[in-house]
Amino acid sequence: MASSSENTIQIITTQEKPGYFASELLWQKFAKYCLEKNWNIKVVKQDVGQLTDIEQQIKEKGCIFQSRFLRPKNNRLYLFLKNIWKYSGESHHLRYSIDGSTKALILNFGAFIEVSLQPWFNLIVMSEVPVFLIVHSNPEIRTFSRIQISRLKEATESAEKVFFVAERSRENARIQLLQTLPNSAIIKNPVNILNKSIEAWPKNTDNLKLAMVGRLDAYVKGHIRLLGALASERWKSRNWTLTIFGEGPDEEQIRSAIAFFDLTDKVHLAGFVKDIRSVWKSNHVLLMPSMMEGMPLTLVEAMLCGRPALVSDVGGMSDLIVDSETGFISGSPFVSQLKLALERVWENRENLSNYGNKAHLSAVSFLSESPEKDLYDCILDCLG
Repeated sequence: MASSSENTIQIITTQEKPGYFASELLWQKFAKYCLEKNWNIKVVKQDVGQLTDIEQQIKEKGCIFQSRFLRPKNNRLYLFLKNIWKYSGESHHLRYSIDGSTKALILNFGAFIEVSLQPWFNLIVMSEVPVFLIVHSNPEIRTFSRIQISRLKEATESAEKVFFVAERSRENARIQLLQTLPNSAIIKNPVNILNKSIEAWPKNTDNLKLAMVGRLDAYVKGHIRLLGALASERWKSRNWTLTIFGEGPDEEQIRSAIAFFDLTDKVHLAGFVKDIRSVWKSNHVLLMPSMMEGMPLTLVEAMLCGRPALVSDVGGMSDLIVDSETGFISGSPFVSQLKLALERVWENRENLSNYGNKAHLSAVSFLSESPEKDLYDCILDCLG
């Protein structure tokens, strides 16, 4: 398609925090793909002052970035102005930023509930151009008020297409709204690994090396619940270590929990690691006791590298993990269930490399060759 001022796709992400988030990768790669197809791309995000590496790349290729709200340095002033802006100005600002050249508007949501909130709800139902929604998470534990349910129904009906990254998230939405969502579809997330070959199994098998990879959000990702499950005298007497990779707001709380459970000689924080393969060169099992997930890239990447995982039964986890075959599923993300699942990991520690081989094959067959192309083709098909 020839580049023209009349061929614009606008993307708005609701993420308000700077830094790397797995839920942002799909729209970022989609934007890059569209630029290669000679579309004009405009991206609206909270603050364009802190772009990730891939955002910087697509900016250099011609993507236009716009800030939703410029953050003052004073935190109190920021919170005060943000609330005023959110309820009185942002909705109008976003609507008027969509000009006649925009052929499609894509809204990227971290969670389904955001669809019912302002300014997004107004933007969806009042848009004069086709709107496409991408929803990354929608857990069973989420409940909605009557007003939220009404808005979610109206917004999903108004949208041209609603994309979920996991079938379970879509099924949860159907039950929550008691609607079939006929204009919904599943789109798979991309991964950050170009080389999809299996990683050699670590040579040191005497010490079971466990790893958590992801944002240090203790409630969502389950760090402290996991530490509680590992704090028994039985586990303390065993030969294992846990390395926690990532950055986030709960780092100090997690450090305190490690000390509280007397696990300082077993559990270590390693910070953010860019090269995910370096994690799996020396670790055996991924632990993901999450309270909520969509389709986590961390899990797909670990499986591609040939590592089994212990996961809680939320989001799209069970789409990937076959219990006692490619990994271990904990019935819930709570301590009692985690203890049972951890015992099964320990009992099968001599056979974990075979689990990892099967996990690799499962991840390879699950992946889409190009999720960004899948999204592009679906949107063009809807636009006719």
